[in-house]
Amino acid sequence: MKKRLPIALLAFLLLLLSGCGEDHEELFTEATIEMDLADLNILEIQGTAKLRNINTLQEYTSAQDQGGIYHFQLLRGAYQITIEGRIKYMDEDEETSIKNFICYTDYADFSHKSGNHVKLKITLR
Repeated sequence: MKKRLPIALLAFLLLLLSGCGEDHEELFTEATIEMDLADLNILEIQGTAKLRNINTLQEYTSAQDQGGIYHFQLLRGAYQITIEGRIKYMDEDEETSIKNFICYTDYADFSHKSGNHVKLKITLR
């Protein structure tokens, strides 16, 4: 009986600990934000994307973009998105212009485990 008790306690402890291995990856997701560049002949673009979780108010920022596309690893939920920066482009008259831009939405749903994608229209200022 005394030999069985430690074995039973060990088995119970292993069972208990294996149940604590909750998968936290399901709380997080990957999100892609794409700027709709509206047929602009872009020479150079530089911007910063800021995402704010509407419920927790946690913020994510990225200055890295790949041709107007940003990738984030973040908590699943609803987000407010602001992308601001400068753009250098060639206009219809073949003139080079430099302007500030903004892309904004007050609601983007990133609650899915995968496939979270939003495309935002660029506004030149």
